[in-house]
Amino acid sequence: INTFTLFPIKKSSKVELGDQGEEFIYQYEIARVSEYDNRLTNKVHLLGKTRGLGYDIQSIIADGTDKSEFVQYIEVKATVRTTLPEKKNDG
Repeated sequence: INTFTLFPIKKSSKVELGDQGEEFIYQYEIARVSEYDNRLTNKVHLLGKTRGLGYDIQSIIADGTDKSEFVQYIEVKATVRTTLPEKKNDG
């Protein structure tokens, strides 16, 4: 999985930005679990709109160990960088 894939962010409210972040991680988890075993992608759930849970995505570990099908819970926080990164001179 290419973790550096650009995700188009629209100028939006904090709520909309949070929703976009959750969707990005949800799609990432679908792809990650699919690489492990495509039939297990139905165990990835986007639950950000469910009140009172304390997490946004329910997924599985999917790491090739005996715990691969164990549930993991993901809380997503999203932000947008508003300044350019500093260029470091390594030379």
